[in-house]
Amino acid sequence: MLLMGGVAYTQLAQIEELASGVEARTAPGLYYGTQIMLASLADYSLLQAQVIENDPAAIRAVEAEIQDNRAKLDGLNTKYQSVLHDAKGRENLQAIEKLRAPYLVAFEQVHELAQHTEIPPELRPLVHSKLRPAFEKLMAALQTMVEADKADLDSATKSVVASAGTATNGIRASLAVALLLAVASGYLLLRAITRPLERLVSVIE
Repeated sequence: MLLMGGVAYTQLAQIEELASGVEARTAPGLYYGTQIMLASLADYSLLQAQVIENDPAAIRAVEAEIQDNRAKLDGLNTKYQSVLHDAKGRENLQAIEKLRAPYLVAFEQVHELAQHTEIPPELRPLVHSKLRPAFEKLMAALQTMVEADKADLDSATKSVVASAGTATNGIRASLAVALLLAVASGYLLLRAITRPLERLVSVIE
């Protein structure tokens, strides 16, 4: 019984450790990764919006949104790095950073041209030949990162459920053994009391 109780306690401790990992790293990693992907998409979309604007005030308004989104993206990257817990996650992030570099170069080239109220003739070819391909590669890498984080969360959740099932079975087995021992002890105690009484009755008679 003590052995079964020890096994159940070990399983419960493992569940607590797994749940803590999900709460502190796995779930936040998926959340931050998804937010990075959305912020990167917004970065590209805002630049497109700025390109088609021809009003100086509207261009400045979009510029403010671009800068705010960039600040948000930097913060999300920092938070995502803080919850990385395995080599695969770091590899995915390194791959993303390598692809982000050419995207940022193309972004800044288009961004500079987008400050004009008239669209320069070299802008569209630059978007099609450099910016869009670099963005699509970056988004593909971000999608891979998010899918890997989702797989980690699914795996961690399954481990928690499996450990909980094992612990539940262990507790049930311990309770069953305890019940049997209680019945057996009660029976032995009853026999220990009734046998002397039976002898006493026999002597008296």
